[in-house]
Amino acid sequence: MGKPSFNSVAGLQLAGVLVLLCVPLACRANSQVVTWGSTNSFGLGNVPANLTNVVALAAGDSHSVALKADGKVVVWGSNGAGQTNVPAAASNIVAVAAAWQHTVALKSNGTVVAWGTGGATVPAGLTNLITISAGDYFNLGLKANGTVVAWGDAGSATNVPAGLSNVVAIAAGGNFSVALKGDGTIVTWGSSPSTTGLTNVAAIAAGEFPLVSLKANRTVAGSGATVYSNVVSVAAGRYHSQVLKDDGTVTAWNGAPTPTPPATLTNVVAVASGQNHCLALIGDGPPVLTTPMLNRSVLPGSDVPFYISAVGARPLAYQWQANGTNIPAATNVTLLLTNVVPDDSGNYSVIVTNNFGSVTSSVAVLTVADFSAALNTTGLVWTTTGNSQWFIETNVTHDGVAALQSGVLTNFQSTTLQTTVTGPGTLTFWWKVSGPGDAPLRFFGGNSQQAGITGNVDWQQKTFYLGAGPQVLKWIFQKGGNASVPPYSGWVDEVSFTPGATAPIFTTLPVSQSQASGFSATLSGAATGTPPLSYQWQLDHSDIPGATGGAYTIANLQSSNAGNYSLVVSNIAGITNTDATLELGQIAAWGDNGYGQITVPPGMTNVLAIACDKIHNLALKSDGTVVAWGNNDGGRATVPAGLSNVIAVAGSAGAEYSLVLKADGTVTAWGNNSHGQTNVPSDLTNVVGIAAGWYHGMALKTDGAVVAWGYNNDGEANVPTDLSNVVAIAGGSFHSLAATADGTTVGWGQNGVQTIIPTGLSNVVAVAGGLFFSSAVRSDGTVVSWGDNSSGQTNVPSDLTNVVGLAAGWYHGLAFKADGTIAACDTNSTVPLGLTNIISVGAGLFHNLALQGISPPVLHALVTQPIMTPNGFQVSIPTQSGKIYRLEYKDSPADADWIPLSLVAGNGGVKTLTDATTTGMQRVYRIRQW
Repeated sequence: MGKPSFNSVAGLQLAGVLVLLCVPLACRANSQVVTWGSTNSFGLGNVPANLTNVVALAAGDSHSVALKADGKVVVWGSNGAGQTNVPAAASNIVAVAAAWQHTVALKSNGTVVAWGTGGATVPAGLTNLITISAGDYFNLGLKANGTVVAWGDAGSATNVPAGLSNVVAIAAGGNFSVALKGDGTIVTWGSSPSTTGLTNVAAIAAGEFPLVSLKANRTVAGSGATVYSNVVSVAAGRYHSQVLKDDGTVTAWNGAPTPTPPATLTNVVAVASGQNHCLALIGDGPPVLTTPMLNRSVLPGSDVPFYISAVGARPLAYQWQANGTNIPAATNVTLLLTNVVPDDSGNYSVIVTNNFGSVTSSVAVLTVADFSAALNTTGLVWTTTGNSQWFIETNVTHDGVAALQSGVLTNFQSTTLQTTVTGPGTLTFWWKVSGPGDAPLRFFGGNSQQAGITGNVDWQQKTFYLGAGPQVLKWIFQKGGNASVPPYSGWVDEVSFTPGATAPIFTTLPVSQSQASGFSATLSGAATGTPPLSYQWQLDHSDIPGATGGAYTIANLQSSNAGNYSLVVSNIAGITNTDATLELGQIAAWGDNGYGQITVPPGMTNVLAIACDKIHNLALKSDGTVVAWGNNDGGRATVPAGLSNVIAVAGSAGAEYSLVLKADGTVTAWGNNSHGQTNVPSDLTNVVGIAAGWYHGMALKTDGAVVAWGYNNDGEANVPTDLSNVVAIAGGSFHSLAATADGTTVGWGQNGVQTIIPTGLSNVVAVAGGLFFSSAVRSDGTVVSWGDNSSGQTNVPSDLTNVVGLAAGWYHGLAFKADGTIAACDTNSTVPLGLTNIISVGAGLFHNLALQGISPPVLHALVTQPIMTPNGFQVSIPTQSGKIYRLEYKDSPADADWIPLSLVAGNGGVKTLTDATTTGMQRVYRIRQW
């Protein structure tokens, strides 16, 4: 920004700053200075009799300053600190300022002369100033490049904020400083009054305590100001402030007392305020400009005020120009450009006219930053609004050249980057964000949010298809109210908009699935492309009435609903479709589907058993193969190739691995092995039952012994040495459970209430372990739960009876009953209606499974083919996968105790149980199931 040149004579105090514009001496020959207020002390009322050709005024605490057209300075009033002793070096002066006990003058070569005390020491080498301002014990200077310097002894008032630039005016108060930027905003430092929300400021003034702003609409804000209009200049003293109106009158307020202007005071062209006194400069004649026009650089979307102060005979007419061309309706002392764009860049000036002539100001160059180059776009107009503004950044970019970064925010503030395109078309961009979770960067197309990122997210590319017509695009970075330490910002780079419509493209395909009869099934898909998109579901290529959304739900699934479904999506550019099959199966699934865990794959018939992990599932089929689905982290849902002859599967609410039992009594595991949970002991054989904890595995052997492995920090793999005759096991999060043949329950592992067996618990036939709680089914069909109850998971409903099996999730329990229905084991969950013939259940983190048979659970099966063979007595019985069976005998019905034989694992088929100890003598037999 070059030093302005002026073609008129005038001086005006702006916030303690006096700028002199040099013109021929004769123009101001009849000037007169008027003073009022507390002028009886220090000779303040004794205006020098020969004082003529004055072009500007300044007032200190108890002294007054006048600048003459010949560049000389006259000072009168108190001289206790030498503030009225004008030095010989004070020549060729173009601006003056005064404060507590010192006077400052700016020379035409950009250097400064000062005298008095408390701010009169000028730093060596200080030059290139274009205006000055004086505070109590310090001074400010504005340099030609729009930066501010400060010197003196005023503490924080001289700590100019780092990076402050684009300043067009300055003001020094008692112990604070003010800078007016080219975008009409104010920056303050030191012990300054509040300026929150102040915008569109055209000029500023500061006294010892007051701060007064002249806005672009020629009203006044700050320090007790009421409604003043048509204001052309402002000034401030110790407590009081005053305004100069365009009719040449002056009004003052505040003070002790308020220095009220003389009633006859008119034709004022400039004002100044001291501690308790005021000055006015009277004049007439042709128009004279009293403020310079300064260059400014702003961001797109800013409001930019321009200000000119002119004196002379009234009426005065104003005409602002852009690049030498009149701006329509721009005929006031101020000009406000709103929401500027790069096309508003250019040379701005003003012509002031009265009956005696006209004068044209120097040019102020407005530069509006062009975001297009930083964003790699052409033909788009960008703006930035909000509590701070986006700006061009060259250090953090995606393309290695430049990007836009959001401005600095405090709590509950936001900043917006905006442009408008005309669709249809395709929008792509890169973005990133860094900050706390309550500082998101969001993208809006039209009035709706399309995407958002928060936290610390590196560069991501996004693509959106926009519909026809004007589309307002916004990137909004917002800070919430959480305590956090800056910096936090959002960035946008490489924005591209390509006109033209795009045919639908599937982003989510409908997934073929099966679902149990009587349950509900949902097919869903999604597409992108030029909006609006139209959806239509079809069954066997016929439109389904009303099925016109991305998801289609069938309630109470029956055989007539099974078939081949198609999702047809169309828009103005074309049509596309995709198919999915819906089958009747045996598995019902409900709850959270974030990992596809309730989207049961096709082919779910001839299923013998099911198991739930936290977010994946297992199903055992009658041919001994296993199907897995849901989350596959760590390969937990990737069934080992060639796995066969499986007779049981296991999962738990926390497990991140899979566990199966084979017909030969061995165990196979896969998935997350972070704690050795898939390292099944190599010598483990004769297994009849399995269970999975969070990071540990368990196996029940034919002799009723238990083996455990994996994570053991809480002792969950330390099987009690005296534990025997076990018939059922379960793994919890970090604890283990076992039920013995006599109906007792044993718990071990994490030292919490989940392993403390309730007093009196007996006749237990099944156990289940949840996150931090445990459950048991008793032989009378009742359920007992204990442990953590923070979510009501141990609040067993009082009317829950006839239970034959259960499962425990993270925070809930699920049971199936003798009549084939299901029920919640707690007050934390609900179960769907319509399911019948349920023979097994599973519970995950927030989802559940139920296995549907052809009838309710078989509780009493008929034995077949009892026979005595050379190998002993044999009997056959139909079994269920996951159940444990045992043949027991008495030599006489009168014997008190049954003699147990080895445990046998059910496999979903007919199993033959053998007593090889018989000698041919008569025995009484029974078969037990757990």
